[in-house]
Amino acid sequence: MLVATAYCTLLERKLLAGAQRRKGPNKVSWKGAAQPLADALKLLNKERVVPSRATKSVFLWAPGFALCASLSSWFVWPHWDEAVYCFSFVVPVYFCLTSLHVFGVVLAGWASNSMYAMLGTLRAIAQTISYELPLVLIVLGLCFQVKTFSFLDFSVVGGYGMNFLWLDLPLFYVWTILSVAELHRAPFDLPEAESELVSGYNTDYGAVGFILLFISEYANVVFVGQMMSILWLHSFWWFLKVIFGCLFSGFVLLLRAVFPRVRYNSLMEVCWKGFLPFTIVWFLFLFLLNWV
Repeated sequence: MLVATAYCTLLERKLLAGAQRRKGPNKVSWKGAAQPLADALKLLNKERVVPSRATKSVFLWAPGFALCASLSSWFVWPHWDEAVYCFSFVVPVYFCLTSLHVFGVVLAGWASNSMYAMLGTLRAIAQTISYELPLVLIVLGLCFQVKTFSFLDFSVVGGYGMNFLWLDLPLFYVWTILSVAELHRAPFDLPEAESELVSGYNTDYGAVGFILLFISEYANVVFVGQMMSILWLHSFWWFLKVIFGCLFSGFVLLLRAVFPRVRYNSLMEVCWKGFLPFTIVWFLFLFLLNWV
């Protein structure tokens, strides 16, 4: 998992290089294949600096908490070992675990006692709360259609050739936008907007702390890609889950080269006035349809 996350950085740099008609990393090993390892070694050798104004204890362990929160989400991913992941109400557990992601950002920004970091933290909190509500409604609506709260049953449905990507195609577009905003990825990367907040919540982090925050962010990208293959394509075979998930993760990374960063007020407005009413109406429609 950590290796896949590390190579997400190389994939992103290669995609951005291709979009800008240049080669990208190509000096370390064959075609730059060992570039993530070289970057990790360089950062590990950097000096760990704790700002004098920071709350030292929280500042030091906040990146570790962020990484643990990101990796904990993988407990709900239905592996091919069905005996471990057969409990029926895994979807509520999924909501609880994914809601922990923002706490690492909050702790890192608050402990820095920096204005830039605090502004990035406040943006992350508001953005997560806003976009998590319609995401929860969409996933619950899909559960109503499958009549289960187990991700393993989603894969079983896929074994019969059924998937929701074509049945609910407009909703899939909405889910994709909401997921990118929930991940704080471009063009919705307002919590760490370089042109406004230097680097946002991780402005004061370097060396190991920066590595852990970086890995936690890309681990979330990989996880959301895998969840897409389960929720929408219902991939029955584990290798199909991996392939579809990697394609979606690459799409999320490529958005950074395609769209400019949106304004913060526009981001909040489109959620509360657009996505949230739409998902509420759709959820009520599915609820009444299943009730009748």
